Amino acid sequence: MQTLVISPLVAIVIATTALCGCAGTAPTRTSDKTAADKTARVDCTELNAQLISAHQRKSAAAAAQRDAWKVVIPVAVVARYAGAIVSANDADEEIARLQADLQRAGCAG
Repeated sequence: MQTLVISPLVAIVIATTALCGCAGTAPTRTSDKTAADKTARVDCTELNAQLISAHQRKSAAAAAQRDAWKVVIPVAVVARYAGAIVSANDADEEIARLQADLQRAGCAG
């Protein structure tokens, strides 16, 4: 039986990647038809509440980007920063979608 030898750096990268991968939530996407059906059922107040929530998530993602340097392990900094970028991009997409939904519904946004 052969023993697998892994360098300490590789072990740290693998462990950090595994931990960072498990720390987040899986992104969920809805189809355009489902989103349109959902939008048809919600009112302007709900759309505005969702828009505020998306802006709050974007702010939290920006804060996570700014605070990423505080993590001690450099590989974790990169992983957290990349995750924050993805979160910020997701929030931007949702903000754009919600603003378009507000405009289509004739709501003040």
